[in-house]
Formats: sequence, structure tokens, C-alpha cells
Amino acid sequence: MKINLLARKYFSITLNLLNLAPPFWLKDFQYFVVVDYHYFTDNIISDPTLEVDRLILDKQLEFISNNMNPINPKSFDHKAFFRSKPIKPSILITIDDADFSIKRNLDIFEKYNIPLIIFVPFGLCLAPSTYDGLRSRIFRSFFEIKENQQEVEGDIKFDFFEKIMSSSLEELEEIYIEIKSKRNNKDIISSRTLLNFDELEELSHHPLITISSHSMSHPVLTKIPQKWLAWEITSSMEYLKKVNGDKKYFAYPYGYKGSINGEVKELLRKNGVKYAFSTRSKTVKINSDSLELGRVGMLSFFNKYYFRGLAGGAFEVFDTLLGR
Repeated sequence: MKINLLARKYFSITLNLLNLAPPFWLKDFQYFVVVDYHYFTDNIISDPTLEVDRLILDKQLEFISNNMNPINPKSFDHKAFFRSKPIKPSILITIDDADFSIKRNLDIFEKYNIPLIIFVPFGLCLAPSTYDGLRSRIFRSFFEIKENQQEVEGDIKFDFFEKIMSSSLEELEEIYIEIKSKRNNKDIISSRTLLNFDELEELSHHPLITISSHSMSHPVLTKIPQKWLAWEITSSMEYLKKVNGDKKYFAYPYGYKGSINGEVKELLRKNGVKYAFSTRSKTVKINSDSLELGRVGMLSFFNKYYFRGLAGGAFEVFDTLLGR
């Protein structure tokens, strides 16, 4: 993992220094980059792929403020953007999983006036004493236990979903205790403290923040039965409405190539989603699929040449060369 992270860093720096990043052949900055944060910390980094140090975050946002055009999701229009002629590279900031560390570091976004989207796995933010809060934790634990979700037969998943949806609150509590005892690995989402429903509702009124859906229990959406998939999307949209969120944005859980398909896209479209984001490192261009937009995962690292390469789509080139 460390080798891969180092490779990504120095590939981005090299492409920028050699003038080989996409800005050097795309005229008038007719593209933009979407970046993806997860968790922030002022302690020792425990997961370098998901955590960003607070001091590094400050340097990154300062660079964005001074050198780029931050996109405001509250007023963003895809067609209008590509009719305009930005004089600087544009960037959209997103944060997945609604971790509480967002609230502790919001002051840095305010300092540089940087808008952002928070993608929320709503069921995991609900109290575990509620039906959907408990159901979501059970579904999350179900997948934690399986190292390879494809090993679980579709009928087993369907029966499990039907059982959970028809169980009483007392039965769900017993199931959750049992399934938690079978975990054999540590799931980073389950180990974090996520924002609760009241905090999400409060943040939705912040002028820099847009709240949008990241499903209910954060499964791989292409690996669950149709009824389960429908619940993940439609229920999350119902809770999104309760916190005054914006349904036109959605982030796929995991977001790799195999986690997205036509069925999932069509269901999102029917639920009013206009822009859905993967975790594949692709810049957004005028002909990009609006329901499979790319994002670059942010690392706890700052170097101006690295950042210029990132802003110019160096990671798109990197992943293309590796066939991702």
C-alpha cells in the first residue's frame, strides 16, 4: 500500500513538471476535478488512504483557494459550467461517510470559504434504537463478516434481507448482538463516530455545506438483491429530505468499477439523482457520464507540484495506465 501511495504522489509531481497533465492539452480549462475526503485527524495517521492530517488539510485548502476555482454544489449546473470559460482549473470538494471529524475541522473550510458535499450513509447515522438504524448496522455487519461479498449466494442475501425487514425491534437487537460477535475484521466505518441526525440537520443549513446520499448501510450496490437495493436508495432519499439535503447528488459506496451498473444508475435517475460519483480517478468533461463521474481520493500530503498534477488529472492518467 505504501508503495502505491508513493507511486501516486510522485507520478502526479512528475506529470506536472513535464507538462504532461491534461491541462496542457485541454483548452480553457473545460473540465473539472472532483476530490474525495473521508476522515480528518490531528493525531497519528492510522489509515493513510482515508485520513488527512488537519495541518495538511489547511495547506490543501489554502492552495485551492489561491489557485483554483472551488465549485459551489448549491448552485452548480453542468451545462452552464461548460458554457463558461474558467480562467483557473475548477474543483469540487466531497467528503464521504459523515464522520464527526468533519465538524471539528469545518473551521478550515470556513477560513478559505470552500464549499463541500457531505455524502451520508444515513442508516449508520440513525440511532441504533431505531428500526432503520439497527437494520443498517446489521446489514453493514453482514458484509463485514464476508471477506468476499460475491461468495454469498443471491438467495441467501434475499432471505437475509426479508428476515431483517420483517423482524421486530427486539428480534433485531438479538440478531445484531449475534452478528457482531461473528465479526473477524475491523470495519473502519463501524469503528468511527458518525454525525447523528440532529447534527446533519444543523449542518444542512450551513452556507458552505450540501448534504447528499451515500446509501443507507454502505454496501456494494451491485451485489445485493433488487429489493435491498431499492431500500438502500429510496430510504436514504426519504431521510435526506428530512435533513433538507440535495437529492441531485449521490456517491456510490466503494465506487470502484464493479460497484456500478445500469440497474443502479436507472434507480438513481428515478429518484432524482443527476450527478453520481465513483471513486475512479477521472476528470469531469462535457461528455462524461453524469451518473458515473470520477473522483480523486485525497491523501495526507501536500506539495504544490503534486497538487497541480492532481488538479490537472494526473491520477486519471495513472489509473488508465494501470487499467483501473
